[in-house]
Amino acid sequence: HPDLYMMLDVGHDFVGEGDPSTTIDQLAQRIVGMNFHDNDGSADAHKVPGDGCLDFHAAIRAIKKRDWFGLVVFEVRNGDFDRARQVLSSIEKEAAL
Repeated sequence: HPDLYMMLDVGHDFVGEGDPSTTIDQLAQRIVGMNFHDNDGSADAHKVPGDGCLDFHAAIRAIKKRDWFGLVVFEVRNGDFDRARQVLSSIEKEAAL
């Protein structure tokens, strides 16, 4: 449907051998926002990006390739907000957000 859009949860996409960078590449025109969190690919751990196995550099490359613009939410457990801010700063520099 032409009016159907989505929030992509990159951590959930990665669980069970998903590939968020491919999902971003294929569906960028339908994605209005993304939830960023990390895990080991087997369980939804909501770790700070970089503390798991998800390739956020590939996801950022896919975002830049598709010239995507939208809301990015950090969805992390354990209240590690200082670490999340550091990662956000790093991602902003890489993506030139």
